[in-house]
Amino acid sequence: MGATGLATRLAEARAGALVGREPERAVLDRMLSGAGDAPLVAYLHGPGGIGKSSLVRSAAWRAELARRRVVQVDARFLDADPRRLEEAAAPACAEPGAVLPHDRRTARAASRGRESDFLTWWFDWLSAVPGTFPPEEVATVASSYRGYEALRAGFSHYRTLLEDGRVNRAWHETGGALPMPVLAVGGEHSTGARLADSLNTVAPRLTGAVIAGSGHFVPEERPNAFADELLPFLSAPLRRAGRV
Repeated sequence: MGATGLATRLAEARAGALVGREPERAVLDRMLSGAGDAPLVAYLHGPGGIGKSSLVRSAAWRAELARRRVVQVDARFLDADPRRLEEAAAPACAEPGAVLPHDRRTARAASRGRESDFLTWWFDWLSAVPGTFPPEEVATVASSYRGYEALRAGFSHYRTLLEDGRVNRAWHETGGALPMPVLAVGGEHSTGARLADSLNTVAPRLTGAVIAGSGHFVPEERPNAFADELLPFLSAPLRRAGRV
């Protein structure tokens, strides 16, 4: 048996060793299928010890069987610098069809000790107005994120987004609605009108606005334009049902 044949048989054995997790495996297999509507990113989360790492390893082995290049990143061996993560992931980002499995600790480990660098990149990426967040403000925010546990707590908000969506959908399907006046303000270069559109079916007294020239951080990027929308909304008499 040649080396290639042995490697294939080992990969097949490893990929088939995982028991259960059929729904999750189906999602990962669809990602590997190359279908045009297949997801590009899978976020795997859950309590410790339930088999997340085993599922990721199984997905990597199945990717190898599909002749996809697999680039594995282990944050334990990276310096606490976001640039090291970018360097480690570069082969997966540069080659079409490559697969990048990594542990959820990667982002925290790559950011720990470089909180200001991470937040500077984050603010620059999401904002459309250069200089919105000067270094001294970034440093103030970074001080709240300093340390592994602070980063874990800060990122936990994003880890719950999918579950929040499921809870909100279930609430809406059972008749849930927002009876009060609601103002939805989106930045032109961020959520735009999509923010108001997403609330249209649950907020009958909805006012939507899009702030021109703004990114994600509307109050910080365009404070005057934001105030022009907010102050009339707060001072207006209670609106009757119906979007205005």
